[in-house]
Amino acid sequence: TGAEGVTGTDLDEREPSWFPSGKSLAYSIETKRLLRRRSALHRIDLDTGKTRRLIPDLNSAHGIPHIAPDGARVVFTGKRTMGWDVALYDTGSGQVLYLEEGGKSCRARFTKDGLTLAYVSGRADGKGDIWMMTADGEGKTRLTFRDETYDYFPSWSPDGLFVVFNSSRQHDHGGDWQLWLLELETGATTLLYDSPGSDIFPDWH
Repeated sequence: TGAEGVTGTDLDEREPSWFPSGKSLAYSIETKRLLRRRSALHRIDLDTGKTRRLIPDLNSAHGIPHIAPDGARVVFTGKRTMGWDVALYDTGSGQVLYLEEGGKSCRARFTKDGLTLAYVSGRADGKGDIWMMTADGEGKTRLTFRDETYDYFPSWSPDGLFVVFNSSRQHDHGGDWQLWLLELETGATTLLYDSPGSDIFPDWH
């Protein structure tokens, strides 16, 4: 089947995440004013094409959404005074809760059961490791201990026993990013794939 456009603006629209119903998407829209870039989450109804701000009362920049399996929570990366941190939005109450502090965390992803998050944090080595925590921000645990690399873009296996992630010695999208596999029980990491290009944004189905 051919590809079909969902949005049609001239803005930078990216980082989509499905709601469980399959009838709507959350995604980031980035706007540019002079030298300033600002992102915010939006939700589009695929039947009507109508778009609205996902978190209307959040004025600080935010993006990179991931929807919980119950559709009632959205984890995202929000701007802090210094840096960015993982935050959680409750679609029912409208409340936003930052799950980390210090401006060094991002890119959280729910497990299939919605109870646990894998995310990136630079609190240990200043570069980026894969960490996990409960969906309410408790039990923060470092999973990768690779101080020479930047470990980013985690994605859970359906059974929650593995995390696939990207790793590079360079912190830029033009670097030689590789796909690695982390086994939670043993902490072992295994190289999965390394092409001559940049292998990023893994997703597990």
